[in-house]
Amino acid sequence: MNSRSLGYLVSSLLGLLFYVAWIFGEILLDSRVLDSRGDPAPFPGLSFFIWFALFGGVVFLALILPWAVAVKFVLKTRWSGKLYFTFVGAILVFVLGCLMSPLMPWPWPTFEDPTFFEVLIFTVQRQGICFALAGSLFGASYWFLSERFVRANNTLGSSSAG
Repeated sequence: MNSRSLGYLVSSLLGLLFYVAWIFGEILLDSRVLDSRGDPAPFPGLSFFIWFALFGGVVFLALILPWAVAVKFVLKTRWSGKLYFTFVGAILVFVLGCLMSPLMPWPWPTFEDPTFFEVLIFTVQRQGICFALAGSLFGASYWFLSERFVRANNTLGSSSAG
């Protein structure tokens, strides 16, 4: 396994852990809110978090091809690798997560029979920041683990060859 594949795997796991931790914290805060009878809202079980982890895993699995394209074009953009991978990770995870979320078969709390667009808007409002931050963490950690020395090596190699 090369360093880019290993970096992608580790970065995906970090992004996934961030995503599940965010959802856990959000639900924990929601469970402290009292329902209409004054009782605490019920806390979901472990299977609920496994479902979110699987969804996050599907998002990062679907990200493989767009990420490979992003890695291929990093040198053509002439951006700093730190900024490039952080921004591209945030944008790709946000877009893929929000577009894939309405396709997941879980009950939506505010809709009886939701349309794709209603769930998409709900997802952007409810999980958009989470997806963007998880993607930023993914991109930044990928850069740190796999790409931070690539540009320096390419620059040194091209200057010493000429």
